[in-house]
Amino acid sequence: MGIHHPILLAIHRSSFPPFSVRAVQRLEVCRQEALQYGTELSACCDGRSVCFQHADHQTECCRARSNRAGDDPPLAFVTPAFDVHLGSRLRSQKSFNVQESWALQSLVPEGGFVVDAGANIGAYTIPLAHRVGRGGRVLAFEPFRLLFQLLTANVALNGLTNVFTHQVALGDAPGTVSAHGPDFSTYNLMSSFQVKDQGYSERERGWTMKYAEEAEVIHILPLDAYLHELPRLDLLKVDVEDMEEAVILGARQTLAQHHPKVWVENAKLFEHSDQTFVWRMAALGYLCERYPEMDWELLCLPTS
Repeated sequence: MGIHHPILLAIHRSSFPPFSVRAVQRLEVCRQEALQYGTELSACCDGRSVCFQHADHQTECCRARSNRAGDDPPLAFVTPAFDVHLGSRLRSQKSFNVQESWALQSLVPEGGFVVDAGANIGAYTIPLAHRVGRGGRVLAFEPFRLLFQLLTANVALNGLTNVFTHQVALGDAPGTVSAHGPDFSTYNLMSSFQVKDQGYSERERGWTMKYAEEAEVIHILPLDAYLHELPRLDLLKVDVEDMEEAVILGARQTLAQHHPKVWVENAKLFEHSDQTFVWRMAALGYLCERYPEMDWELLCLPTS
């Protein structure tokens, strides 16, 4: 469906693969309890064996096993039909990267506050909002107009009241820039468009990018301008297509006040051994290390 460009609505009612880290943790607790009896969870739930002290616990654990993830909610995502990367994965597996989604969720507690810089259409905004619950908050930033509209639509489709969306690019200082967003009318990498230095990915990475014909004005603000909305900050997730250093420069006061964990895609480190971002974080009191089994992701933790 769609009038000016095609879009697809994906509704996921299946609990596999597990969506929330809470569901994964719950299933693991059940597995560990079964192992105490020297057997697998499947044997405890085959109707012949009882491996749990209480019948209600057995019912709960076996339901989690049969559903693969008993705590997972149904999900809905509206995506660009021609998105061959992020949108395609959201439609097929209800996450862009299931393991990365679990990792991000594991970094925040219930009631926590998260900033999602470079939210795109909400692939990680949605699970993080489920993770922090009603008492938490997610501030999601996406600068490109059509992607921002889909981000906000996905927040509404999933009935989330704890997400605040902003059509803004986070940077080191207030300003504006003219940039071309993705062309939604053809097959495209919708998640890889840069606000600044457009054309870098084509030149340096050989990617094929299709730009919208008309440029749009992108508003840039530092994260510190939103400090009044952040009584706490547990996680700053940064995926901004090579603008990560600018995001950090504009978040120095926020980092100094709240000391959040920082999850960041830093492609230039892994492509060209460019240590600039790591050194920048070290100067701000953070130690950055590659997150296991992730392509370009760093987890940066405060050293004090």
